[in-house]
Amino acid sequence: MEGLQSARNEDIDSGYQCGEEGGSIPQHQTPSSNIGSDKGQQQQGGKKRDHKSSSRELDSVRNQGAAKGTTELRDDDIAFGRGHFSQNHEGNIRMRKIVEKYKIQYQNLRRPLKRELLQIVYREITENGARFLRRNEENKWEVAGKSNALKKVNQTLQSKKRVDSPSLFLSEPTSRVMPRSIVAPHSLESSLRPRSNLMSMPQHPTIPRNLLLGAQDLGQGIGHGMFLCDPAGFVPQPYALSSQIDYHLLQQERNRQQQLRLHCAISLLQQTRAATNAVSCQLASQRVPTRQADKQPITRSDTQGGKEQTTKKRP
Repeated sequence: MEGLQSARNEDIDSGYQCGEEGGSIPQHQTPSSNIGSDKGQQQQGGKKRDHKSSSRELDSVRNQGAAKGTTELRDDDIAFGRGHFSQNHEGNIRMRKIVEKYKIQYQNLRRPLKRELLQIVYREITENGARFLRRNEENKWEVAGKSNALKKVNQTLQSKKRVDSPSLFLSEPTSRVMPRSIVAPHSLESSLRPRSNLMSMPQHPTIPRNLLLGAQDLGQGIGHGMFLCDPAGFVPQPYALSSQIDYHLLQQERNRQQQLRLHCAISLLQQTRAATNAVSCQLASQRVPTRQADKQPITRSDTQGGKEQTTKKRP
């Protein structure tokens, strides 16, 4: 019995010695538990790596898409935006020239027809391969959609830029003196026609081209050309307005012309009255012999009795 106990004690001592040399193993850590924990750590690390790799792939795809959407601005392209660059770009200048041809027509059309004209203008702008470009968040050029391009063309068509049109004033005279020549009757119609070489008057832009219109109505009044006073004699040739002519002088000239018109109208009325009196007197003188002839008796012969009988005409 003593021998068995001594053998057991030796085995226990040898076990402790092995534990001291290789290190003691705690009871809560067994080989199976260590293997399971290693697998869990490996799975968590794999998930993190997969998430990082997927995010990197998405970033790369986005960068590739952005790189494909961006482009370089060419001379024929139309640049969005305002400022010196977009105003002086060749493509924008060309677009404004094309739009200027259709602006008046576009503003006078109704909405359904405006849409059709907008499509026509857009096709004419883009027929040479021109594109509408705008800057993105990274300040790089990218192609704008057709809807945005149509909006830009529509805004350009609706802009209230003043269209160059011929002015309502006559050309500047060679001399600084206001002409006061009298127009002949045959040249009245030609003098009242608008001339081709026109200029504007910046000081008084609302003054009409011709302050003396209305002579045609005066000539078509009483008498129809029977009067001796020709209204064209009181209408001077339309003179050119210069920027150096004082407005007060122009107003005085206008008042003088109105007085001349009034004088001409009065003289026409007097001549018409005189002509009417002359015509009435002439008619009265022509009717007197007829009355005397009516008073004379009419004689007729009776063929049966051979006697002449006189009969008086009843009044």
